[in-house]
Amino acid sequence: MVEFGNFLWHFVISALFIFLITSSITYSQTKDKAFKFYALYNLFLLLYLNAYSPYEATQYKEFISLRYLSFVYWAIPVIYNSMMVFFYIKLLDLDKRFVKPFIKYKKITVVLVIVTILFYFVTVVINQPYLLMKYYFFVFCPIYISLGIYHMRYVYAVNTLISRLVLFAVFMYIVFSSIAVYKSIIFDKSIDPITYLIIGIFLESFVFMSTLALKIKYLYDEKIQAQKEIINEKTKIFQLKEEYQNELEKKLVSQEKILRTTLEQSEEEKISRLKSQYENEILNLKLDALRSQMNPHFIFNALNSIKVYFIENNKEKAVYYLNKFSKLIRNILEFSKREYITVKEELEVIELYLTIENIRFNNAISLIFEPFDDPEITEKRIPGLILQPFVENSIWHGLMLKEGHKEIKIGCEKNNDKIGLYIEDNGIGREKAKENKMNSFKKDSLGIEFSHERLKNFNLQNQLRYTFEIIDLKDENEASVGTKVIFWLK
Repeated sequence: MVEFGNFLWHFVISALFIFLITSSITYSQTKDKAFKFYALYNLFLLLYLNAYSPYEATQYKEFISLRYLSFVYWAIPVIYNSMMVFFYIKLLDLDKRFVKPFIKYKKITVVLVIVTILFYFVTVVINQPYLLMKYYFFVFCPIYISLGIYHMRYVYAVNTLISRLVLFAVFMYIVFSSIAVYKSIIFDKSIDPITYLIIGIFLESFVFMSTLALKIKYLYDEKIQAQKEIINEKTKIFQLKEEYQNELEKKLVSQEKILRTTLEQSEEEKISRLKSQYENEILNLKLDALRSQMNPHFIFNALNSIKVYFIENNKEKAVYYLNKFSKLIRNILEFSKREYITVKEELEVIELYLTIENIRFNNAISLIFEPFDDPEITEKRIPGLILQPFVENSIWHGLMLKEGHKEIKIGCEKNNDKIGLYIEDNGIGREKAKENKMNSFKKDSLGIEFSHERLKNFNLQNQLRYTFEIIDLKDENEASVGTKVIFWLK
């Protein structure tokens, strides 16, 4: 029996050491608190069981035989039992599933640990280690076992394979530790009581390690699934873009054939009229293309930013931004089929666009939508996505290179009988941006010119006089403090 006890001690100590190293490495990689508490649980178990080493003479035993350290071995079980509780709470997210009962459970555990520490110092002062032993057997164990059994109903309510394994492990530990406590109280030495405790500890630790392995597998599966969903979403967007591009090309070919036929059959005046109509159609098709195809870099970067939240297991933010992104794409595709949209609809799209772009800057850009004094302005008709190029310019050329507070403000502007929308940023200004990004400014100038042509064409079709102006904002020292774009709608 002694040989079996020695073998069992060596086997369990080796297993706990392996579990300690494995869980510590896993925690360093995943930062999952369940692995941290499991590593601490194994550490204190090793410290406790080392006192029952089968080796008669060791420096360690001589060291712990000192007066103050001998008391520790009745306090350590309180600590490793507490680590076990915190472990399975984090493993099953019980403090998130059942908030109130497990807040109380954790508070009671902390109080028991504090009481144990205080009682430890009292027994050290009066030199009565058996009082600490009696406290452990007759106070801590009954309270802790009762609380544990009571809260197992919440573990059972989780109803997963991991929760069933936790129930089995805790049950085995309670059974064998209870036998060990009972044998110690009645002084039955036919089988050393510590043997029962060691068996219970090993069975529990082995099952707990199995649950951690399952959790790692589930985390890996979730990340793989999230990546697949992102890839599928990107594939759908790419297919939509290709389909729409093909549709545009067909329209262009069809219009070209009609014009060629007309040129051959019509007189000069009719040809001139059809040519003008054709140019308008081409312009409209270009506008459709612009509205239907957001910058591919924006789409790629937005999806990558959302992907990071999935990888970091931040599902709430990932789902939140994915919903915003899908709504933005849906609105763009819908508005591309319409000749005009309302200011209210345009502002909704701009808000979605700014929210998603802001992920790239860790939400460092403040987005301010000022209330409109004239509510009628929100129902005015404008070309779809007419504001987007200017908002994009504000971000990438005004705010990207700015240090400190970054802000984009959108609101209503009034000047005598005129009313309009404004987009204002507190960026570095057009002059400095032009110095830093000469090539991209050429592209942006074309974008502004194209917006001017869109507005001009929209005015001709609807007999309106919409205009826009760009104002360089300066302080009292004539230093640039941002840019303001005003769209006059009256």
